[in-house]
Amino acid sequence: AWIPQAQRRVIPNTLDAALIPGRAALDERIERGAGRPFQVLFLSNMIREKGWEDVLEAAALLKNDDTRFVWTFAGGWPRPSERPLFDAAVERLGVGDCVRYEGLLQKRSEIGERHLTADLFVLPSWLREAQPLSIMEAMAAGTPCVVADDGGMPDMIGADGDSAAGLVVSARKPSALADAVRS
Repeated sequence: AWIPQAQRRVIPNTLDAALIPGRAALDERIERGAGRPFQVLFLSNMIREKGWEDVLEAAALLKNDDTRFVWTFAGGWPRPSERPLFDAAVERLGVGDCVRYEGLLQKRSEIGERHLTADLFVLPSWLREAQPLSIMEAMAAGTPCVVADDGGMPDMIGADGDSAAGLVVSARKPSALADAVRS
């Protein structure tokens, strides 16, 4: 009542119908099982604190693993100066053959589809985030998550016990992320 209507803004932070798959889509996903190659998805704003560098380093650590991985990055660059850093890291780490950058996904249905086709979602963010929407999107699609032990993320996937929702790793530890992805 104390804030005039003209000064109020509602920022949605919920799942809409385009991101909640039907039962048939989830059953198909379960029946399909893990992909070959194994699809790892990082879908977020492309800022360093969200952990994209750690994901690239994990990709490098798993490059010669027995399991073949494809690492898909989707999201926009709020700081355009960081895009060349991403490209340089891909080159330096030698992961260009297994890393794809898809850019910002404009349609909510595209986001839902990426989560349905991914075998694993990773978000090793160290921003002290309370409830990242991308984790809710992944879980709605039945995609297991690997998240950092930061903010509210461990609680979101039930890290206090055995959780089918995923695993929690130490933030800023690419080797721990790689081990979780491999498992």
